[in-house]
Amino acid sequence: MKSKIRKLGRGIILRLLRVILPWTLRWKPIESVHEGYSIIIGCNAPLASMLAGNLEMIRRQNRENLKQIHIVFDRTRGNIDETFETSVKKRFAELPLEFHYYTSFQALVAHAACSPWVYCWMSWCIAIAAVQTRYVFLHDFDAMLIRPDFCEDRYHTIRKLGVEYLGIQIYRWGDVAADSKYVQTFEMIFNSAFVRERFKPITLFNQFRRVNGKTIELDSFLDAQFLAGKRDMVPALVDDLVHPGQVISQFLRLMHYRGYVPPEKNNLFWVPYFIMVGGDSTCLDDLSKQMATTQRYVTFFGKRMDLRELSAEHVKKMTTEMLTLEQAVAGTIRPDIAEFLDRIARFVERRDAAADNAKSASQR
Repeated sequence: MKSKIRKLGRGIILRLLRVILPWTLRWKPIESVHEGYSIIIGCNAPLASMLAGNLEMIRRQNRENLKQIHIVFDRTRGNIDETFETSVKKRFAELPLEFHYYTSFQALVAHAACSPWVYCWMSWCIAIAAVQTRYVFLHDFDAMLIRPDFCEDRYHTIRKLGVEYLGIQIYRWGDVAADSKYVQTFEMIFNSAFVRERFKPITLFNQFRRVNGKTIELDSFLDAQFLAGKRDMVPALVDDLVHPGQVISQFLRLMHYRGYVPPEKNNLFWVPYFIMVGGDSTCLDDLSKQMATTQRYVTFFGKRMDLRELSAEHVKKMTTEMLTLEQAVAGTIRPDIAEFLDRIARFVERRDAAADNAKSASQR
């Protein structure tokens, strides 16, 4: 019963948002299409310090056909440190960076909704409205590219296949059947000229559709795939990139949802590491020190983070992926990274042992 009520409530909210969001932005077809591709990165302003790490890995990419990197912050220009854009452009002068910010109205709507999918949609659409290239690569803020030819390979592959959407994974979530062959948005490359010509921005937002006699919710970009265009999936390899996923959505919930407890697959530990990839170890050093002694809670970006759900299995997976990226970044495993991961693992052991002892004591 509760799940039905939640689903009904979500449906009402989505339909309301689909009435409001079209007023926040528009686009026109691209007048003069440039061959090549652009990269879009939607950035959460409180995590601005993660951007340098992401751009550092893009800088190592072969970029023969890359024309522009569009960076969109989920704040108005006046709410971002005025020196930030200048310093990033100076540090990454060889990258074709273009910064975008929300208008006051866009910021008002997004902050009122306080939803990861609204922020995601709005940031993407602001950048899509600005691109001039035929193809666009949606690059997640919490994804780090490793193989130097990855972006160029995706560009050449979508052209060779002649499809409008090329993903690295089939969408499998909620009521959407895997055999529908919709592709996930993360690290997806698509034909932006086609999308701007055929659709309005709102088409890229979540939508309800009647499919095979059943009403299903189509996530971001899925309704566009449903309506028009060919799609295909070519999987990414283990050494292509590291993408933990849910980092930004978990961060938003921790910052804004009272009582939020990160799930067993807590990926917020990636935040300080991503910041360190960009050259700043302050956040990682602080969290590492807390992990050495904590029994349950740590302070994370000024919020108390409850670690009771963090699983040993996830820590093992995260450790493997982080060490893979660390090897690509530094060519070795730096001692402070090894210590950070060891302290997380030891915390889980310490917490689980205390829980087992308490259970045994209660049964005596």
